[in-house]
Amino acid sequence: MIAAVHRFLPDDVLLKFKMRRRFQSVMPINKEFVAKIVGIDIETRINCPVAIITDEVTASSGEAVLLCFRGLDYVRVFGAPTAGYASANESIIFYNGSILALTVSCDIARTGEVFCEDPIVPDVYTDSPEEDAMSWLKDNFK
Repeated sequence: MIAAVHRFLPDDVLLKFKMRRRFQSVMPINKEFVAKIVGIDIETRINCPVAIITDEVTASSGEAVLLCFRGLDYVRVFGAPTAGYASANESIIFYNGSILALTVSCDIARTGEVFCEDPIVPDVYTDSPEEDAMSWLKDNFK
């Protein structure tokens, strides 16, 4: 999902994963890492305002993408708080075929904020996010 919007993001660290293992570590994610994993070429950045709409069904990888934009001056988030699953899971397959999904990391935004089971609050709470986002874009797209 980050690969799909990489042209609207800066070239620095987009997001970090804070691992929940015995020896906690932080794994930075940047465009080069995403491009390598997904198998795409990095394209030229598009400089324009970005409006993002969220609600209670924005979850997991959607929250990770949202956090890549967190703290950027040209971005505004409209709607309602997200589901609160800004974490990564690791699947463990048992000998009988059962699968256990363990939450192994939390997401860290470029602002330094750590999100795990915390909903991400929009910049603008609204019951009409599409209309408010379009209005903001019209006012800021020059």
